[in-house]
Amino acid sequence: MYTPEDKQLAKQLLNHSTELKEGENVMLQLVGLNGIGLIRALTDEVRKMGAHPFIKIEDGETNRLLLENGDEEFWTNQANVDQLPLMKQMDAFIGIRAAENIYENSEVPKEANRAYSQKFLNPVHFEERVNNTNWAVLRYPSAAFAMNAKMPTEKFREFYYAACLFDYNKLEQAMKPLEELLRKTDRIKLKGEGTNISFSVKGQNWIPCFGKRNIPDGELFSSPILDSVNGHITYAPSVYQGKPFEFVKLEVENGV
Repeated sequence: MYTPEDKQLAKQLLNHSTELKEGENVMLQLVGLNGIGLIRALTDEVRKMGAHPFIKIEDGETNRLLLENGDEEFWTNQANVDQLPLMKQMDAFIGIRAAENIYENSEVPKEANRAYSQKFLNPVHFEERVNNTNWAVLRYPSAAFAMNAKMPTEKFREFYYAACLFDYNKLEQAMKPLEELLRKTDRIKLKGEGTNISFSVKGQNWIPCFGKRNIPDGELFSSPILDSVNGHITYAPSVYQGKPFEFVKLEVENGV
């Protein structure tokens, strides 16, 4: 039915990440059929807690067809008829990204992505879900995911669960000395291959992350004072909306 690791991960997501309570509503969204075991484990655990799961299972290729053929009118109707009314009734949300092909949406036109983002993603997720639910989002291990990490499939699976099932309460405590140091810091300089950039963070807020929104987790983030940024930074290859971005370099002078 599902693996012991998925059962452990389900408990981590429900008890630590979203802090689900008896009687609450939680949307469990699976994008890509690879993660069905985790959805089963989550559904089982939610019902044992006396809470109410609402299941959304989506196929990546079908989603691509909707994206390619969608426009603003279509996505407005999708949001208003289906997902937004349901999301307004949710206390929690867990999103599992389990697609096998990270380049599935690589040929979706820019205008189609913009229509989806503005008329569906923004009102349903960024405005309603982010602001009004306890939410967590994660990817699910697969052979394709392991290939992207340049690791054997089973080794990557072990690596993935070790990171996801980390004791995040312990991490929260362990991050505090670094958070205190950064709150007292004025200037930061980053230097490495293709990167030499400096900026001020004096008086800025710092947000520690310990498994409440993303799994795995562990970042401590802030933002620079804009006009203090000078230098250049080169980014590692990344994929956004199915499109690869490689060799991206940003040059900044006094924040511009």
